[in-house]
Amino acid sequence: PEIGRKGLGGLFAPRTMAMAGFWYFFCYIPVTHPETSADLYSDPEQLYPVVGTVFLSMVFFSFGYSLSRSTRSQRLLGWLAEPVEPRRLARAVISVFAIYVLVSVSVSLLGSLSLQDVFLGSRYAGLSNELYGADQKGAAYYLDQIARWLGISLGAPATFCILRREYRISMKIIVGTVVTAALGRGSRYVLSYVVGSILCIIVFESQRRYRLVSRVRLAIAAALGALLFGAAAVQLQVRNAGGLFSAGVAVNVGEALIGTRKEVGADQNVSLAGVLRANRQGLLQKLWGESYVANFVVLIPREWWPDKPGVIAEKVFSANPFSSGANVAYSAPGELILNFGWAGVVPGMFLFGWAAGWIWKTCSSRRDTPKGQIVLAMCCVPSLFLVRGSFGTMFGGIMYPTLITIACLAFAQVRLQPRQRAARG
Repeated sequence: PEIGRKGLGGLFAPRTMAMAGFWYFFCYIPVTHPETSADLYSDPEQLYPVVGTVFLSMVFFSFGYSLSRSTRSQRLLGWLAEPVEPRRLARAVISVFAIYVLVSVSVSLLGSLSLQDVFLGSRYAGLSNELYGADQKGAAYYLDQIARWLGISLGAPATFCILRREYRISMKIIVGTVVTAALGRGSRYVLSYVVGSILCIIVFESQRRYRLVSRVRLAIAAALGALLFGAAAVQLQVRNAGGLFSAGVAVNVGEALIGTRKEVGADQNVSLAGVLRANRQGLLQKLWGESYVANFVVLIPREWWPDKPGVIAEKVFSANPFSSGANVAYSAPGELILNFGWAGVVPGMFLFGWAAGWIWKTCSSRRDTPKGQIVLAMCCVPSLFLVRGSFGTMFGGIMYPTLITIACLAFAQVRLQPRQRAARG
């Protein structure tokens, strides 16, 4: 339905992406790589509850999405309609990355940590911020977190700049290099967000200029997507050694491509089955929203707030099908059950669908403007992880990057007079 109404741009709508994620994680992966799903699909006692839960979740997500409407806030719509000065936007993208590098170098020079430890975060990947306070090690950890947001926050505006004719080739190369460098500390979902936003911008720009997507631009989009997917595959293989740009790491691209496909679909079915089994046996200790709140307080050092939400591995041990310390994504319905039991699944999935539809439809109403395009492009991928990721993956993964992007757009904004703003609607 989205493709029928919006054309190729409908591919990026939340409902389309959620359905694509369902087919990929629950159909394609189990059929092509059955070893990643254990014996779930041959065991009816596990299969039917999992499929039934996902089906119910998808129905109410779609129901909430269908009932959502674009915002009526003239202030928000007016902000999205404000024009952007292209050159200032490019300078904002470069400046954000330059500030990050400057702070990273300063943290390294002021202490005993090497620049690689600080900038690439090789010693901090996968560690919880409960281990770090407001000291230098804590600063290095938080810089590592910010590094994961840079690619998401800069990918869409940088691509917008590269596609515009107002820029010289030299500026396009600089902006492109900045985004490539920012991908060095990304994880698999981060790189998915960046690739998705870049492809989304290319499609929207093509529709804005030509009303139809040219074959040349489709070829460029496909080539760029394949290139970034290759970078993601290699990065997944070497991330524990310091990231994409670590020196001295042997990389086998063929193994990386195969391993990526297996790794991305490894635990989505088994982890949800673990939640359902633990809930059926009465073993769950409900979190009552703790896993959601944790996304909003990630930058507060535990030294300042010792009991801040976020340490939940022990509380959900009964649902974890792997080990107590493993980082497991329980999926959106699974996380709702962990927090509120079955009572939270229907209203929670409805709310997720309504929020996704509200954001998408609001930005779509201003898709012919730079701000509308850029914000819309950043929202295209999160729904893909609805049945694979978590609230942190879907929402927490773009919340802070969006703030950085909005700051760049505010810097590049061209102020309109009241009459001009009214004329733009």
